[in-house]
Amino acid sequence: MIFADKLTELRKKSGWSQEDLADRLEVSRQSVSKWESAQSVPDMVRILKLSELFGVSTDYLLNDELGPESLRAESHPVPDTEPLLRQVSMEEASAFLDYRALAARRISVGVMLCILSPVLLILVSGLSGELFHLHSFPPEGAALGYLPTLLLPLLGCGLLYLAFPLRRGRAFSPLCLVGAVLLFALEAILSPFYGLLQWTFHLTDAQELGVGLTVLILMVGGAVALFVITGLRGSRFEYLEKEAFETSYGVSGMVKDRQEKYRAVFNRHMTLGILLCVLSVLPIFLVLLFYGEADSRLGAIPQICAVAMLLALVAAGVLLIVHASMIWGSYQILLEEGEYQRAAKEEKRRNQLLSTVYWAAVTAGYLSWSFLSNAWDKTWIVWPIAGVCFGLVLAVARAIRSRK
Repeated sequence: MIFADKLTELRKKSGWSQEDLADRLEVSRQSVSKWESAQSVPDMVRILKLSELFGVSTDYLLNDELGPESLRAESHPVPDTEPLLRQVSMEEASAFLDYRALAARRISVGVMLCILSPVLLILVSGLSGELFHLHSFPPEGAALGYLPTLLLPLLGCGLLYLAFPLRRGRAFSPLCLVGAVLLFALEAILSPFYGLLQWTFHLTDAQELGVGLTVLILMVGGAVALFVITGLRGSRFEYLEKEAFETSYGVSGMVKDRQEKYRAVFNRHMTLGILLCVLSVLPIFLVLLFYGEADSRLGAIPQICAVAMLLALVAAGVLLIVHASMIWGSYQILLEEGEYQRAAKEEKRRNQLLSTVYWAAVTAGYLSWSFLSNAWDKTWIVWPIAGVCFGLVLAVARAIRSRK
């Protein structure tokens, strides 16, 4: 039995991946891979280290005539080994990355729909009775004046076509979807200023409220459907986020290569998403600067439109952040990095029962206080306080476990 086979067998019995063994030997994973494929052998310093790690003699490692049966005669006891970890093949890893790419698109779009859902309700309810022609164009300039509100939907539809991969060879483009969302939001906001809604729709207050609520429910319902379908489809991959596993040869290298290629896109989308969320309050500041308070001659129109634009900017920013975070998280899951390290998974598993009991108690306390006092406008303070205290509870639980 050659050294390469012995090394592979001892590593798997110890429940270590090639990366784990490489870290303990302070070498690269590629070096361990070459040793196990018999392309090279370690130096004597590494041989001695392997002997200590696996509790076997150097003679067993270097003598090809000695097989597994000779381990029984070894003077060094073999350390206790953990159960064999689940193997993640190249096909399984590729399927997981494909699923996460699809899930990132669906979840990010679903979150965006939830944020945008009240926009139409805000516009039709807030602008009821307020619509008028803010801009009066002479007959010869009317077409040019209305041109922006006529072109915006066409440009938005074009960006929507570019955003979604309707045919092979095209990938989902969150940036195009962000552009389409902002163009449609700008169209909805400009329409009242040009009086387009005044002569297009003639609805009563009840009808306006009904239209707004219908659109809100449809958008939220569509988002929930995306969440449920995505969650059911990804149930087969739940173990990757909760359990320790071992990747087959070549998987880590493939994932790291794709991670490095995506790094620039991740940084760009995260930066732009955060920037859009920060800039979302800018429309409100501009309205206060140029139009003043709601009791001005324009009424509440500018303020209402500014709120709608704020939601559109937040929705666009969150779309980019969620999509980029889920794609980047898929690489971290397979590489067991960041919050998906084995120690972090074990910590999360230990805290699962505590988390369930804690939030159930908080929810029961919130509902009891709210129904008894009927002060729903004040009881919301329970949630931010509970969120802060939850971190303290986890810290205390971690400290108690460390003393045992």
